[in-house]
Amino acid sequence: MSEFNFEIPSKQSVKGIIFLVFPSIANTFKSAYLPLLFYVFQFFRNPEQYKPYLTHIGFGVFTLVVFSIIRGFLSFKNFQFFISNDYFVLQKGIIKKQRLEISLHKIQNVHISQNFLQRFVGVVGLSIDTAGDKTTEVIIKSLSTEKALALKKALVNSKNLKEETVVNDTVLNISFSELVMAGLTQNHFNSFYLLSVIIFGLLIDIKDITDMFGFAGFVENLTTEATSGTYFTIIIIYFLTIIIAIICSVIYSVVKVMINNYGLSVKHSKEAIEIEKGLFNRVTYSLKSSKIQSVIYKTNRLKQKFGMYSLRFNQAMSAINSNKNIEIEGLKNQNLKIFEQFVFGYPIVNRVENRAKPDPYFKTQLFIKTVYLLVLINVIAISLLGVGFSVVNLLLVPWFLFLNYLRYKKSYYNYQKDYIILGEGRIDTVTNIFEHHKIQSLKIKQSFFQKKREVASITVYTASNFMTIPSMPYAEAIILYDSLLWKVESTDLDWI
Repeated sequence: MSEFNFEIPSKQSVKGIIFLVFPSIANTFKSAYLPLLFYVFQFFRNPEQYKPYLTHIGFGVFTLVVFSIIRGFLSFKNFQFFISNDYFVLQKGIIKKQRLEISLHKIQNVHISQNFLQRFVGVVGLSIDTAGDKTTEVIIKSLSTEKALALKKALVNSKNLKEETVVNDTVLNISFSELVMAGLTQNHFNSFYLLSVIIFGLLIDIKDITDMFGFAGFVENLTTEATSGTYFTIIIIYFLTIIIAIICSVIYSVVKVMINNYGLSVKHSKEAIEIEKGLFNRVTYSLKSSKIQSVIYKTNRLKQKFGMYSLRFNQAMSAINSNKNIEIEGLKNQNLKIFEQFVFGYPIVNRVENRAKPDPYFKTQLFIKTVYLLVLINVIAISLLGVGFSVVNLLLVPWFLFLNYLRYKKSYYNYQKDYIILGEGRIDTVTNIFEHHKIQSLKIKQSFFQKKREVASITVYTASNFMTIPSMPYAEAIILYDSLLWKVESTDLDWI
């Protein structure tokens, strides 16, 4: 019998005050960082002029810190939770009181996590997800490990969510070297695109900050000097910049995989698996096969040489957790077979046979989208970096055309008796598998131009995400739509 009685209102661990005070202070200073940065910069440039304001600034900072501490303490004091009549009840708020009630039957997942600071303090966090929410329903930032485990057990022991004991049967342990290899074989172009966006954003912020600090025109002069040479010089500069960005992208990918998947292990029983991973934020998930809406495999040319895949589970849960956390790196083909048996209860066959490709009109759609994207990139980049950026189109245009070729080549759908396989991707080869009874709704779409070409697209919605079969021949789309709709309406299997 548990030593904790959750029918009586409970509070977070006293140590949890730190997790409410620090974010409160950080959010307060985040909204005022530009004026403070301006004052600090001007103070070092001309101490005598701004020294009289030092006392006032210090008093203001002190007041903000005290206010944040008081707000954090009151938030901690008013945060209470308990279980009453098959409902989990959460009460919180300082001035605006909030009461949240969640039926235990609707709880999909209860996760226990521990980041670096929580590990240092000696507490864990607990989050609760319900089906279809865009964000996590409840987050409790500070509980003792024993109390968190007891609360999780109390929450999952409802009529519709019986706890499945995960036996100590480890099916997967990823070593450090395997994680490094998984990081090196990632799609580094995703990291490259992210770094490019960050660089453009920094250029805009740097221009604003330098103008505010009295260095108007600094960025313009710098870019003018960089682009005042010959076109050959400009090409060399951009080429070296791209090489450096690619190296940074590879490092970012490896570090990201290591941080998110360090110590990754998977245990399973007949109906549940437990995933544990994370370096600074240690996360544990218990997943039941009935709640998994679809499975996604990813690989690429480099991964294929080492026989590696990544696997993601899409569940009826918050979109944030589903997209970012329930993912396993460094899998081999034999591991995929084990997870297929766990999720579906049977092996997935006929991966290659009976594949149907999109109509060639899909190539035209991809080309039009590429033209729009290139125009947008050039307008933004030329306004920031000057007309010298236009030479980069010598690389961008063939690169985007190549990506469109890969997108069409890897697109297909494979309709089977109990499930559908959807293929997509560009650099990555993405395989999405979901069963018919998991489908929540269907939509057939046909634009004006598609109607002239007699093609249509079908969008399939599950409780976790949606997938689109692009540009099918219209007659074929109607047959598939009717068949899937009949499968959904006639099945007696539960979607969750």
